[in-house]
Amino acid sequence: MEMSISQIFILVYLASTLSACLVTLFTIGKELSWKHTISIAWKQMLTSVVSAAFLAAGLYFLS
Repeated sequence: MEMSISQIFILVYLASTLSACLVTLFTIGKELSWKHTISIAWKQMLTSVVSAAFLAAGLYFLS
């Protein structure tokens, strides 16, 4: 499968922003609560996907 530079950029961006620091999440889970940790992880995922969609749209319209 061939991927364009834009697609690779979005893929790397998503991989880096979706993989929040697991050590930090585990520490938050132990110190506060796992419910709070899941809330933080969910917000990070949502923000990552929405910002990647904006980036993809911008790259699509620029090319």
